[in-house]
Amino acid sequence: MEGLGEELYHVTRISNLPTIFVTGLRCWNAATDRAGCSPFAEDLVHRRTGPIPLTGKTVTAYVPLSFCVRSLFLHEVTREQKWYQPRTGDARSPGREQDNEIAILCLDGVKALQLRGAIYSSLEVCSPSASFYEAKELPAHVDWSAISVPGWTENSARAARGATVLVPEVIPMTYITAVTVCSNAALGRARDGLLEKWGLDWRDTGDVSRCMRLLRVDPESFFPQNSG
Repeated sequence: MEGLGEELYHVTRISNLPTIFVTGLRCWNAATDRAGCSPFAEDLVHRRTGPIPLTGKTVTAYVPLSFCVRSLFLHEVTREQKWYQPRTGDARSPGREQDNEIAILCLDGVKALQLRGAIYSSLEVCSPSASFYEAKELPAHVDWSAISVPGWTENSARAARGATVLVPEVIPMTYITAVTVCSNAALGRARDGLLEKWGLDWRDTGDVSRCMRLLRVDPESFFPQNSG
């Protein structure tokens, strides 16, 4: 795979980070029942509604991970504005307002793919032509050339670029290797949210310090729509 798949990516709201750092990265079904976690709405995600032929489960029972930074879901969620309500007086630069509410989690793909029940799709999960395979079958069935193309791809390659790893139920927070946001303003909100959730007494503890070290700003690599 020449490194492809060794790092995987998940898009979430910045406001979810404190809960994720405590409980791990959970599937949509589990996250919707957990206080402090606000998954993206059904009408934005456009999930596959039918069961996955390989397992009989729906995709909402899995944590979805992308093989590439510039994933289809990132492109779609940052293009949509209906879920985002700006707060008065917020300074948001660079990039578009809704980008500053998004965090991209980078995960250890090698470990994630070894979790029991992990599978992957050959195409974007909503594609009628998508097939599903056990993780041990990687790197077969994935169009690595489409995934590794820089920038957003043309429509002909979109489905292939959307190949997805699906991990059942939960991924431990220790698998998270970095959390990338679009701007310094977003970074500040992420830090403030962690300290507010855990309290100032946690400021110098190892857990909080590790989480703070994971945060970084990289609008060009991870939010390429900001650079055109």
